[in-house]
Amino acid sequence: MDKKDKIGLAIGFVFLIAMGFWAMLDPTAMEEYASAGLASSLKQTFADVWGRKLGMGLIAVGVLALVGLHQSE
Repeated sequence: MDKKDKIGLAIGFVFLIAMGFWAMLDPTAMEEYASAGLASSLKQTFADVWGRKLGMGLIAVGVLALVGLHQSE
């Protein structure tokens, strides 16, 4: 895996961690969300589980993925 791939993956994992912090800090952010479009059921499911549990899960997955990314050298 070259350096550009690692940078791209690291940015994605940091984005997951940031979404997790947002879900924990503002658990009512998706309360009035109504999905529409091609993947509306997936988007609505994500909006329904939004909250502290999802936030902790996203943070855990992001941190473990970052550790695994840098351990594989």
